[in-house]
Amino acid sequence: NCTEEFENKFPQQFVYLRVPLRDSEHDDIDIHFESVLSFFTRVEQKRGKIIVHCDMGAARAPAFIIAFLVARKGIALADAYDFVCSMRPVTSINYHFLNQLAKLELSLGDGCSVLYHRDWQFFEFNNMKADIDPKTDWRKPEGVLATASRLHTKENDHDDHF
Repeated sequence: NCTEEFENKFPQQFVYLRVPLRDSEHDDIDIHFESVLSFFTRVEQKRGKIIVHCDMGAARAPAFIIAFLVARKGIALADAYDFVCSMRPVTSINYHFLNQLAKLELSLGDGCSVLYHRDWQFFEFNNMKADIDPKTDWRKPEGVLATASRLHTKENDHDDHF
């Protein structure tokens, strides 16, 4: 439950992780990455199912799913973002959250895959981009089809949690 405004509706039927967060340029999602990613990993290890929700399913929930794909599945941010957008077309993550996702990818040490992505052309990211060397720090995206294939191989389909 990635909302500040909605209580957990079925606490007797589900195990919740509550992340009280507003879809705002003043709230930080990165301070919640570790707890959310740890929760996702524990559920995955127990072969459980996860539903991630916010109010509209457009910003907070997709942002955390993208963070999981980047940090725990090793998928390039551009590919994770495009994949989630293809599965959930109403995805509309605010610039502040997008910037924090880019910082997450950079912190993993594999480069930055959104240097040239159309949705990362905004002031906050452009300031950060000045410190990124495109020759050494650019991570080439593989594309949505390759990402989908990687996530949904026959080996992994029985473990599909998302």
